[in-house]
Amino acid sequence: DRLRTNGNWVVCGSLRLRVLRLGEESPLLVGFSIKRTAGNAVIRNRLRRRTRAAMAEVFHQESSKYSGALCLAVVSPTADA
Repeated sequence: DRLRTNGNWVVCGSLRLRVLRLGEESPLLVGFSIKRTAGNAVIRNRLRRRTRAAMAEVFHQESSKYSGALCLAVVSPTADA
């Protein structure tokens, strides 16, 4: 609930990222949500794996920037994406 009410959205195309700062002592927590409009289960799982890999690389490079954050990545492809 805190993420939904207090989190900030960052939007980049079909990817929306909701971020909430928990505190420096907390670990980085990330959840993924792939909308059913993305395709069948095989396609959604592929999108989830690719999104997880891309975000892991970003979070690793910028680890100090994201320490103590709770993130939710929502992928919802649109017709023009």
